[in-house]
Amino acid sequence: MENNLLTFQDLRVIAVKNGVPDNKTEIGIWAKNNGYYKMRKQKDKIKTTYYFKQNGE
Repeated sequence: MENNLLTFQDLRVIAVKNGVPDNKTEIGIWAKNNGYYKMRKQKDKIKTTYYFKQNGE
């Protein structure tokens, strides 16, 4: 699963290419509607949000 994690910036590029307006609310709604799940990980007291698809697409 580690290899198919996307950061918000990666997801943003994909969403904008698909015609989604460039703001975090629209991108988040688009991600949820397209089957992406959100996961937060913390490393060295810095939280990072990752997105992934359950079926690994």
